[in-house]
Amino acid sequence: MTSRIQLVLGSQSASRRSVLENFEIPFIQLFSDIPEVPEPNETPESYVVRLSREKARAVALLVDRSLLDDYEDIWIIGSDQTAVCGQTIYEKPQNIEDLKRFFTAFSGQTIRYLSGLTLYSVRYGCEQNGLFESRTHMKSYTCDEIHLYAQADPLFITAASGLRMSGPGGLLIDSIETQDPFALVGMPIYLLDRFCRHWGKSLFSFSTDRYITNKIQNTSMI
Repeated sequence: MTSRIQLVLGSQSASRRSVLENFEIPFIQLFSDIPEVPEPNETPESYVVRLSREKARAVALLVDRSLLDDYEDIWIIGSDQTAVCGQTIYEKPQNIEDLKRFFTAFSGQTIRYLSGLTLYSVRYGCEQNGLFESRTHMKSYTCDEIHLYAQADPLFITAASGLRMSGPGGLLIDSIETQDPFALVGMPIYLLDRFCRHWGKSLFSFSTDRYITNKIQNTSMI
């Protein structure tokens, strides 16, 4: 057994994967199919934390435990995001009609983006769970602008509420309130780093470990 930790992203989200890749954090990606349906009387906050926890635990069952012979531990990252406007939860729109209905409700309003996050230890069966909230204040826009957005960015179906920050939809936002811009795409990276540091290894060290390894290898060759 070595002192290495294997990170596993328990999600098929391309946006979450991109955040980890942009920080040069090594990981593997596994995911399972968890029904995303709120329970009766469940608050949006409890809902996203429960889903992140269930996703992490489900992925932990898929992990080849023989990897623990080579790693000190395997940490599963589970995450879920939902959008709330008023008292209504908005998941990913399934079609253009969903998007038009969502965005009609969003015009001139504030959307709360709730991100649940779980870090699960495969070796010890323990976990950390948390919640991160960001808010977007939307401009008032026309039905024609909603229609144009739907036509211009067909990937709207991949985003909670249908609002993709990186496409033309981002220009329908008036302002954003967040302490972590990456949470807007469902990956609250700063909260994840706090979880990792609590267990003794920062995301910074995950990102830079290979440089230390390369330096040691190059030194040994001299």
